[in-house]
Amino acid sequence: MVKLTITADSLHAFARILSLILTSKMSTLREFIRSIFETHTFKVKDPITDAYNLALANAEYWTNLKLTLGNLFLNIAKALKEGDEKMLKTSIVKLFYYHI
Repeated sequence: MVKLTITADSLHAFARILSLILTSKMSTLREFIRSIFETHTFKVKDPITDAYNLALANAEYWTNLKLTLGNLFLNIAKALKEGDEKMLKTSIVKLFYYHI
């Protein structure tokens, strides 16, 4: 299980979600990321579920502080839950541009 620690740094959470999504898509990267997570006591069994949980937790956290940021994380969570790859790509791009 991935530690669902919420930090005040949304960019950190965004990077973790992206790494979990990529982990689920590429086997070589999956093994590399797992080795990194295991050295930091993170255990990743189902990266998409972990990414969903992390996105949802951050959506709940940020909704009260910055509504736009909360909605961006919520869109990622919805896309992951529904398995909608187009919506996921769009949500990731929007959250990326929010941070730059």
